[in-house]
Amino acid sequence: MTIKHIVTGTGRCGTVFMARFFTSIGVLCGHETIFDYKGLDEAIRRINKDVKLELSECSMFKYNPDSNSYDEVDWHPDIQNIDADSSYMAAPYLNEEILKDATIIHVVRNPLNVINSFCNHLNYFRNQSPTNPYEEFIFKFVPELREKMDQYDRAALFYVKWNKMIQKSNPHIFHKIEESPEHILKSLKIDSKEWHNDKKTNLFEKLKTDVFKNYNQIKSQEIKSELINIAYEYGYLNFI
Repeated sequence: MTIKHIVTGTGRCGTVFMARFFTSIGVLCGHETIFDYKGLDEAIRRINKDVKLELSECSMFKYNPDSNSYDEVDWHPDIQNIDADSSYMAAPYLNEEILKDATIIHVVRNPLNVINSFCNHLNYFRNQSPTNPYEEFIFKFVPELREKMDQYDRAALFYVKWNKMIQKSNPHIFHKIEESPEHILKSLKIDSKEWHNDKKTNLFEKLKTDVFKNYNQIKSQEIKSELINIAYEYGYLNFI
């Protein structure tokens, strides 16, 4: 199996939406199907079809606020024959030989929303030590997160470091999740008039009241400065 396209970002940035978007235009795309916390060797086994491929659980369900439960979504691509994968956990491996022919799409989202989602939905970055294998994966590649700091500082540092790691691989396409993906179709020379356009595809429960609202909640001046700079670079001027 050859992976033609890789979508990656920080996580909580629209990777589930992008998997469904690609599948809807005829490019079968998994979500964390090839790349997950098990790392590169497992990804290679999956590409070689040495193991059965599966969709991530979070891509199969969406939170329903009316019933306070999770509903299964009607999205079942032919996962054993995918051409692409959408996963934040592909980011450390973009320069590996197995992806030398893949188109890399770097997806970003407003840092306010990413930090809110990680901290107030998933409860990530609260401690110097990770609490689950997904957090462990992040800490492995951003060891600075093990230093003592507040939760929002740690999440902001992750946002900066993870995106910069992706940028170093010189991705082919840059996409802001808030904008239309039509330019991706043009870049890939795909002729499609319709595509999946529901961006509320991976929702958790409502945010807690104590949410991250602006950069002044970051205590480290260095981290704050880095986050502001990358927010400007990506065009999120309303972040300031």
